[in-house]
Amino acid sequence: MSLAPKSTVHANGIEDLTVTRANAKDVLKFVDGVLDTLDERHKKIIKGKFIQGNLDWQIAQSIQYSNTRYHQLKLSACYEFAQILDMTAGTSLVAYKE
Repeated sequence: MSLAPKSTVHANGIEDLTVTRANAKDVLKFVDGVLDTLDERHKKIIKGKFIQGNLDWQIAQSIQYSNTRYHQLKLSACYEFAQILDMTAGTSLVAYKE
């Protein structure tokens, strides 16, 4: 009979989960920092749509813009978010059209 552990798979799985959680927390802090740099209207749109899961009409109503203007602002908010993320994280989310 051996006293050696039979498998380290379970231990490695727990370690991997811990690392994954730590990385996720870092990403959330980073994204929160990016959100803090956005124009206030853009921040409300991004948080409302992608974090809180509100419908477009609900967000448009809360920021008191017409549906058309809201959709223009949403595009602008997504672009600003992607641009800041590209500059700070070295991603390439912004696509340039000629």
